[in-house]
Amino acid sequence: MKKIILIALAAIHICLSITIYIIGNKYEFTVKYTNTWLPNLLVSLLLLVAFIFNKENVIKKISNLLLTIYPIGLALISFIIFYNLPNFTYLEAKDIVIKETSEEIDISKEDEIKGQLGMYYIYTKSNVYIFNSEDGKYSKRKNFN
Repeated sequence: MKKIILIALAAIHICLSITIYIIGNKYEFTVKYTNTWLPNLLVSLLLLVAFIFNKENVIKKISNLLLTIYPIGLALISFIIFYNLPNFTYLEAKDIVIKETSEEIDISKEDEIKGQLGMYYIYTKSNVYIFNSEDGKYSKRKNFN
């Protein structure tokens, strides 16, 4: 029974890691905690393999403390990440800037950095806008030539 619970927890951890990656993509990894998706995925896969391939008698020797700490850790990871999400996604920020400035997005700059430290960079044909993902305010970046 303990083995099934641990395998289920590892599977939930894998799903959480994938969810963190998807959320990180949506927010262009401006939230520092969404960058933890890869270590989370690797740890969860390692634990899943360990739980699947260990015999039941080895699993029984694992402390019951793990059965309480692991789900609490998963809940804490979820809480920290979802609590720290900004109010605006990158796509929402882009829509706001396009609607309010009537400028056209520069598709050639799609590979440029789109966000960091809670700010999004919106590249238009003539300007670059820095958008605050928390309050929705933005400003035109000054060119330093």
